[in-house]
Amino acid sequence: SILSSFQLFPNPANELVNVSITLPRSKDLKISILDVLGQTIYTKDKENYSEGTHTLSINTNSISAGMYFIKIEDETNGISKPVVIITH
Repeated sequence: SILSSFQLFPNPANELVNVSITLPRSKDLKISILDVLGQTIYTKDKENYSEGTHTLSINTNSISAGMYFIKIEDETNGISKPVVIITH
């Protein structure tokens, strides 16, 4: 796996969702939010993350209520987890 750990909180999310990742070594990662049809509705530009734990906050105010997937990708692999966005 590209990550040692991948957690989303809170879930369901209201105004923001926190993405916590732990890396066994430094990696370039891209973080996206996809809808249930697989369409990308948010992308954080690829950047380098050092070994260890990182927590990122994504503002969800502009995202309609519903079920989504947060996807984390390196150059060769991806992993995703579901998140529910509730009405603001």
